[in-house]
This record gives sequence, C-alpha cells and structure tokens, in this order.
Amino acid sequence: MARFSLVAAAALIGAPAFAGNPLPPTPEPMVEAPVAAAPVALSYSDWTGGYVGAQLGWGDADATGGGVNSSGDGALGGLHAGYRYDFGGIVAGVELSHDWTDISLAGTTDIDVDSVTRLMGTVGYASGANLFYGALGVASAKGDAGGPSETLDGTVIGVGMAHLLNPNTTLGVEILSHEFDADDLNAGTDAEATTIQAKVAFKF
Repeated sequence: MARFSLVAAAALIGAPAFAGNPLPPTPEPMVEAPVAAAPVALSYSDWTGGYVGAQLGWGDADATGGGVNSSGDGALGGLHAGYRYDFGGIVAGVELSHDWTDISLAGTTDIDVDSVTRLMGTVGYASGANLFYGALGVASAKGDAGGPSETLDGTVIGVGMAHLLNPNTTLGVEILSHEFDADDLNAGTDAEATTIQAKVAFKF
C-alpha cells in the first residue's frame, strides 16, 4: 500500500510539468533566401555564312616612274559581299568589293581615280566575337590622266578585324595596300594606294 502511494505521489508531482506542453516543440524548417542568378554574358562566335555590307574610308595614292611623280588622297566607299567558313578558330573566306573614289593625284601628271574593285581571299583567327584576318587578292582601278578612262590591274594585300555585334551584324576595320601597273596611263609608270575603311555587314 505504501509503495502504491509513493508512485501515485510521484505522478501527481510530475503531472504539472507536462500538463501545459505534452510534446516537445517542433522546430520550424529553415527557409533559405533565393539566390539571384548570375548575369549571362552574351557571346557570339559562329563566323560561318555569307554576308553583304558597306564600307567607307580614306585612301592615299601615288604614281611614279616614266616621268610621272604624282600623289594625292581622298575619300572612298562602296559595297562588299563574301562568304566565310569557321573551321573551329581558323576562319577562311572570299570577298568581292567595289569602291567609288574621290582620289585625285597631282604632280607632273594629274590622275583621277574613279573606282577600285577587289577579289580577295581571307584567312584569320577567331577569338569569340572577334576575328583577326589577313587578305590577299587581285584588284583593278579605273582612272584617267586627262584622256580616256583606263583600267589598271594589280594586286592587293592587307589586314583587318571584325567584331560580331550580334549573330547577324558585324562591324570592323580594314587596311589594304594596292599595287598597279599604270603603263596604260603612262609607259613605265607604277601606282600604289593604301586605304583604311570602316566596314559594316549583315551576316546570313
């Protein structure tokens, strides 16, 4: 009997401790704050495809030999079209361009250059959205030295850089050096011209 009384008393003493909170509190789950996604940098690097565009710049020319010593400069601009193929970093292509010019040479013989047409092969290295290339090809210039218009044939070599503004638009700059046999204007005369032009093109 005494043993039963001790157990009952212990139960009565411990009851108030559990009456208000029969179960231990459940911790609320921790909610992590959302992490903002890092901005995605736009990168365009596919150079394969055809393109058409326009160019505008400045040219400096001189003609020497055969009793001729003339030089001059002026603006030039025109259109171009071509095709490139991206071999995975190495980009090769071909381009046809035509410029109308306002270049006049003055000196022993006055020479007006009316236009320049070029057919060039290009090869270069693409680093992401930038393409650095060299160009080599043939060129012809139309001009006159106070008589009928003549066509001068020659070569062209140069370097350029193009940047993909977006998948379909390129912006670049090109420097070209031209050499022409100007015998048709005056026997024994050679002509040289250097041009620098900004270029914009639509790629498709």
